[in-house]
Amino acid sequence: MTEKASWRSCKDDLPLPFVTYHRNDMPDDVRAVVGDGLPAIVIRRGDTVSHLLSADEIDAAQGSPERLAEMISAKLDAR
Repeated sequence: MTEKASWRSCKDDLPLPFVTYHRNDMPDDVRAVVGDGLPAIVIRRGDTVSHLLSADEIDAAQGSPERLAEMISAKLDAR
C-alpha cells in the first residue's frame, strides 16, 4: 500500500508516531481491539490498545487527510 503525499504530510504533523497496518499484518493485540471493524484507528499506551476512531468516524472525514488528522488530534486532546 502506498501512502498519498498529502496523508504523509498530515501524519508527520501528528503529536504521536503513527503506524499503518494492513489487516493481514496487524499485531494480535490490535486485532483483538478492532476485530472486523476496519478501517479503524487505535492508540497504544504502554501495553493497552484502545479505539481512537471507528470506521464510521473515519468515513466522516470524506477522504480528506487534513480532516482525518484534525479528528485524530481532537480525540487525543480529549483523552
